[in-house]
Amino acid sequence: MLQMLNLSTNQFEGPLPSLPPAIMSLDLSNNFFEGPLSTSSLPELSFLILSNNSFDSTVPHSLCKSFDLMLLDLSRNNLSGELPRCLGRSQERLFLVDLMNNNLSGGVPDSVCYQESLSLLNLDNNNLSGEFPSSLQRCKELVFLDLGQNKFSGAIPTWIGEKSLSSLMLLSLHSNMFSGSIPPQVLQLGYLQVLDLSHNNLSGIIPRSIGNFSWTALERGGKTEDVEHLEQGRFYSFSASFLLVIKGDQRLYSNILDLLDSIDLSNNNLSGEIPDEIGDLWALQNLNLSQNYLSGSIPDNVGKMKYLESLDLRMNNLSGTIPQSLSALTYLNHLNLSYNNLSGPIPTGNQLQTLPDPSIYIGNPYLCGPPITKNCSTNETIHGFSEGPTNTSNKFERLSLYVSVILGFITGFWAVSGSLLISKSFRYGYFTLIDTTYDKLYVAVALALARLRRRCGKFEQSES
Repeated sequence: MLQMLNLSTNQFEGPLPSLPPAIMSLDLSNNFFEGPLSTSSLPELSFLILSNNSFDSTVPHSLCKSFDLMLLDLSRNNLSGELPRCLGRSQERLFLVDLMNNNLSGGVPDSVCYQESLSLLNLDNNNLSGEFPSSLQRCKELVFLDLGQNKFSGAIPTWIGEKSLSSLMLLSLHSNMFSGSIPPQVLQLGYLQVLDLSHNNLSGIIPRSIGNFSWTALERGGKTEDVEHLEQGRFYSFSASFLLVIKGDQRLYSNILDLLDSIDLSNNNLSGEIPDEIGDLWALQNLNLSQNYLSGSIPDNVGKMKYLESLDLRMNNLSGTIPQSLSALTYLNHLNLSYNNLSGPIPTGNQLQTLPDPSIYIGNPYLCGPPITKNCSTNETIHGFSEGPTNTSNKFERLSLYVSVILGFITGFWAVSGSLLISKSFRYGYFTLIDTTYDKLYVAVALALARLRRRCGKFEQSES
């Protein structure tokens, strides 16, 4: 009796053929199958891999009766509708669910983590919506979570970084509508290697706990054998794939998570300064903070991130000089500092010499030196930070004006007061002038009031 069938990576086409009820493992991936998925019950099924075809139905509820199901990969099809509300409830061994690149809608079923055995959940690039699924709190064995390119909204819960999902290695929530601040707890996940929160509506500052986002002390012990195989792409021929933006390009990565350490917080509404604690991430390879509202200077201790390969800080409000320590990053091969308010000479030497593209620095009018065409002169000022000769002279001019006004007031005051105290005739004439002026003003005001009363009286008589 047929129990295992692998026809992957061929050119089979047409509808899904009838399957024997005793089938345990089925791999038809990378073909041209189309039409609906089978709704027949397959109680012995443990591995179902139908990725990269053209199936266009809903995910069948009959899968809930496959009680031994461990691996479900229906990614890269045209599946639509909502996920079965029973998925995961009766599958005690369900380890992996990959439904990326479909047209699924609705929310994530509460049942998906009912048995707490799930290690990978990839729902990237669908039309799922709602708040962050609270049912994922029960997924205590979850290692890879990708909810990117959907319509999830609301705040990112703090429990992600607490005991609930303490085993996470990859957390991708990019291209959704999440709002609020970044919970500091998320940045303290001990196993986390890839964090992608880009293209959302997150606001506030970058938590200083980002310095604790460190896998340098990561102990590989404690992982199950299945998880270690999954990391290396050896889990029953399944290859874990995730879409990441690295070095300015969107790429699909597979089987390299042990080699890639990345933080992407780009395209949000983050503000404030880049925390100095960023320098503690010496093992980080990719850092993307572009297209936010970050201000202040680039921390000098960025030079401590000795394994950094890609740094993207474009389209912020960063100011000050570019730290010389940046030239010490020997692995750096992608840099973008464009469209900020940076000023002063561009550092030279070491690794920066291998990045001659002037577009790296475009949109910073106060930068100078190669590779851009603007030369640095001895009179060049650092915009907003340096006090060159021009700024200094302007300060002296303003100071001289203030001193002159004060001295003029003091001189005039004592010239009049001194004359009144010393000269009796001047004092008599001064007060006589004041009395005469007062009398004239009093008489003028009294006459004006008398004329006004007379006119008002005539007006009242004419009205009566």
